[in-house]
Amino acid sequence: MSTVNQIYTLINEVAKQTFGESAVTVTDTSTLVALGDKVLSSDVDTDKFAKTLVDRIGRTIFSI
Repeated sequence: MSTVNQIYTLINEVAKQTFGESAVTVTDTSTLVALGDKVLSSDVDTDKFAKTLVDRIGRTIFSI
């Protein structure tokens, strides 16, 4: 699996954890931007998304 696909997988897991099934599925840079817009414009606290992302990255680094 390429590095880009791993990043998209990680971002998709975080988005699903934060937003549930209504998360934007990130497949390329335009959907990554759309997810960012959703994070910034949603009722979900951006800190919650950031903390979930940092936690997920930490688990990935720890497992490697």
